[in-house]
Amino acid sequence: MTRTVVVALLLILSIHLPAQQGKQYSFKSFSVVNGLASNTVNAVVQDGDGYMWIATANGLQRYDGSDFITFKSKSNEAGAIPPTYVSRLFVDQKKRLWLAVDNKIAGRFDTKKFTFKAVPVETREEYFIQKFYELRSGELVILNFFGNFFRFDEKQDRFVEDHTVLPLPAGWKCTDISWDDKIRRYWLSCDSGLVLLDPVSRKISYKGHNTEAN
Repeated sequence: MTRTVVVALLLILSIHLPAQQGKQYSFKSFSVVNGLASNTVNAVVQDGDGYMWIATANGLQRYDGSDFITFKSKSNEAGAIPPTYVSRLFVDQKKRLWLAVDNKIAGRFDTKKFTFKAVPVETREEYFIQKFYELRSGELVILNFFGNFFRFDEKQDRFVEDHTVLPLPAGWKCTDISWDDKIRRYWLSCDSGLVLLDPVSRKISYKGHNTEAN
């Protein structure tokens, strides 16, 4: 009897598995014809309420699954985004939406009040923003196109340049950051090679200096 039941279950599984593998998905394309502010889209993120935020060359957009709301630069309106070109988006652990506008201006966009607040970046150079990144410690940093890091100071509400937040070999410039959850290490791609960083011991490994014998 048991063998008969097992065989019956196997037959049922063999009938249903192909049906599960053959699921159909629906896709919809968006362009300026049906709501997109620009066909140049630089970034897309989803906030904690499920809304999609889209950075375009012609403003910031919120999409709720049905309709778009577009936010553009308005010189006479307080809280409007400055230039209309939005290049980067990031949602941090505190559910704040960060924007890079025209690659030079960092700030937060209030997703409830629909207002933008610029956040100063302490630097003498033009800080073309390449990436927002949140460290495992919860610190928010900006990586700019020159390979420098700017750490967000919560008390001062500004980004300050910090060459120690992610240590690198002398003279190396970072181009990208990635967290490896399996080995609990950061991978840092740089202009001079690849760096492996242990955030606990702060030790780094790179070509000719393999501290962890990887």
